[in-house]
Amino acid sequence: MFQGRILEYRIAVFGLEGHGKSGVIQRLCANAFSDTPHTEAEQQSTAVWDNSFAYFWEFPPDQINSTTIDSIVIGFGAILFVFDINQIDNEQLEKTRLYLEDLMKSNDISNTPLLLVATKTDCMDSMLLSDIKPTKLMNSLTENLKKTQLIFFSAKEGRGAADVQQWILQRAVTTHVCEAGRTERTQRTQRGQTSQTASRAKL
Repeated sequence: MFQGRILEYRIAVFGLEGHGKSGVIQRLCANAFSDTPHTEAEQQSTAVWDNSFAYFWEFPPDQINSTTIDSIVIGFGAILFVFDINQIDNEQLEKTRLYLEDLMKSNDISNTPLLLVATKTDCMDSMLLSDIKPTKLMNSLTENLKKTQLIFFSAKEGRGAADVQQWILQRAVTTHVCEAGRTERTQRTQRGQTSQTASRAKL
């Protein structure tokens, strides 16, 4: 039974194919891990934390770019950008940087709280991982450091899940607040009347 104030968050999850978006969401929502297929269509998952609901929307990378992002991020309170920490050699890091840079061309995304989630840390040698400096890695990926944080994550082991949850509760913009039978909605522009929007509005 929920009591008192109930907060709702809508979180968009972006990242290149195969970098672990589904695994991160599965750990955050179900505290579990299993192999997942590549994301071929928009997917929605829900996490319940105390008196808070977090709704995660995962988007395939081929559907998200600088020309489509503005119609996507309206109504979301934060963005998780997931990337595989094991793919940070020069070529792979550059692909990730270019993709994120393209998304950041949008004013909407650049003004939305952004969390970089470096996942699959369980696949990296602990000594190599300890040598990675978060600030240096963030500088390699984005110039939007004022609104950005980086968290090391392992969907398999659960590392970083509590940190991501705490970041969302502290930094994400609430999209819906219920208290004592009274409903408040934050002043956020609603998305157009598409079938996808209608399905989200049911939450």
